[in-house]
Amino acid sequence: MQALLISAANVSKLLWGGDREVLREHLKVSDDSPLASRRLRNHFEHYDERTEKWAAEDPTRTYVDSNIGPLSAFAVGDPSRFMRNFDPETIVVSFRGESFEIQPVVEAAQAILGVPERGLGQEWATDSDEET
Repeated sequence: MQALLISAANVSKLLWGGDREVLREHLKVSDDSPLASRRLRNHFEHYDERTEKWAAEDPTRTYVDSNIGPLSAFAVGDPSRFMRNFDPETIVVSFRGESFEIQPVVEAAQAILGVPERGLGQEWATDSDEET
């Protein structure tokens, strides 16, 4: 799951970092694509900061981290105690009470993969490409 999220984050950075509207247009990626959201990515990339903040605020400091299975399978109860949970039955990642569906992210990435097969058009060719 970590590798998938990092990959999705890198795609997101490529598509929304700087002025990338033309690239998104050619790849047929809309602004409301599941790849655009940085919230889950930030939870994983800034895990250390979020853990420090949580430890300072939570008097019990009880949590479950990096687990696989439905939240109901664990005797913790409070969903905010789960730091990084993956439920393979629902394909949902949870982080401190927030749930994120992963399947739409995978489908959005797969849609991008099909675009080069259909062709991006000549406007992407550079002078050096045309000479070779």
